[in-house]
Amino acid sequence: FDALAAELGVGADAVLQSVARFKGSGFIRRLGAVFDSQRLGYVSVLVAAKVPAERVADVAASVSRLPGVTHNYERDHEFNLWFTLTARTQGEVEDVLNGVRAATGVASMHALPAVARYKTRVQFDADGRAAAPADVPRTGPPVELSAQQEQLVRLLQGDLPVCAEPFAELAASLGQPVAGVLEQIGGLLAEGVIRRFGAVVDHRRLGAHANGMAVFAAGDGRADRLGRELAGCPTVTH
Repeated sequence: FDALAAELGVGADAVLQSVARFKGSGFIRRLGAVFDSQRLGYVSVLVAAKVPAERVADVAASVSRLPGVTHNYERDHEFNLWFTLTARTQGEVEDVLNGVRAATGVASMHALPAVARYKTRVQFDADGRAAAPADVPRTGPPVELSAQQEQLVRLLQGDLPVCAEPFAELAASLGQPVAGVLEQIGGLLAEGVIRRFGAVVDHRRLGAHANGMAVFAAGDGRADRLGRELAGCPTVTH
């Protein structure tokens, strides 16, 4: 918070008060670490499902109850329910999806694993326009975490406390010294396990009321080039 205050040219107390106000009003939905699931040893897929219109609500509710589902949307398309599913292995992904198919009776459900990542970031201007650099996410093999690191990662998946020394509170809850916790976090950042720390905002409150998913059939080996070009568009988030 001191670093943010210095960048903004205001006092740290003013930053804390603003962040607390934004969190309390729902303007900021979450404040904390953003992880690379692949570096943590997880497999993530995008799933497209074709659900009868009258059953979208109940099927979506069933999907949302799955612990590995991170996003779940109804879309205006023949394939009208899209969700992301994360699990330890591809086999576990298939097991979960087979369970969903059996429980809901929806057979038309396709798992679309990512084969390349070009951008996984959105950063909104205050006027609601999305603006972000064309970052290419780092990737690599899963990182083996110690028991202490696993405990820290579990904690960092929640909200950072909005206080003068948020990492001191985390350290106290872990029963570890602050310096040791900061050193571990620095290591996780260097390894790419933590991609960054930031605020997840309610984009509609910022004025970005519309969003869409675009699907392209890019033949003749063009997918990689087009993926990189699309990553350069400021309104493209994933």
